[in-house]
This record gives sequence, structure tokens and C-alpha cells, in this order.
Amino acid sequence: DPFPQSSSQSLPEVKMVHCSSCSLKFSSNVELQKHMKIEHPKITTRPGVLYKCVKCGLKFIDELKWREHLNKECPPDVWCAFCSKKFYSKAELQSHCMKDHPNIRNLYNRK
Repeated sequence: DPFPQSSSQSLPEVKMVHCSSCSLKFSSNVELQKHMKIEHPKITTRPGVLYKCVKCGLKFIDELKWREHLNKECPPDVWCAFCSKKFYSKAELQSHCMKDHPNIRNLYNRK
């Protein structure tokens, strides 16, 4: 057999970068940037800036596509009972409440 298989070894998982415009995946941000220049030249991007979905981990170089993804695919599921703003984590909610609702801070510190 020219390709012996070893059950004890596996290839390391490569983290892929996702093109938010056409769903192609690339093994590096550099490759994604090249793709964007050639295939999607009208989309404005900021070199070196990636927008990451905190729920699923997908990365975007286009802020608008990232925001669309957040709204449609991975919407926030934690919300403030005082003003109805939405958040992705309880930690974000608590930070929001301490900053925007300081008069109710004691609700979090009661025993």
C-alpha cells in the first residue's frame, strides 16, 4: 500500500477563515485578502482587521457582512430586563448594567 494509514496519528486541524461574501474558506487571512482584492474589489475592508462571531467563531473582514451574520445566523440571546438591549453573554449584560444602570447595581451584589 503506497499510503499506509496510521490510526494513532491525525493531521492537525487548520482554522479556516471565511469569506463573508461568497462563503469560500481559506487557510490564512493573507489568502482571504488576496481573494477579496480579486473577486470582491468593491467591498471595503480594513487590512488586518477581522470581525469574529463570538457565538460560532466565524471571522469576517467585511464589517457589514459580520453584522448581517450576527443578526441572522447568531443573534444575541441575553437581554437586559431594564432597557431590552441584547447581548451575547451574561458578562456583557452585567458590564452594561453596571455602566448604564448604576442605580440598580445593588441587585447584583445582594446575598
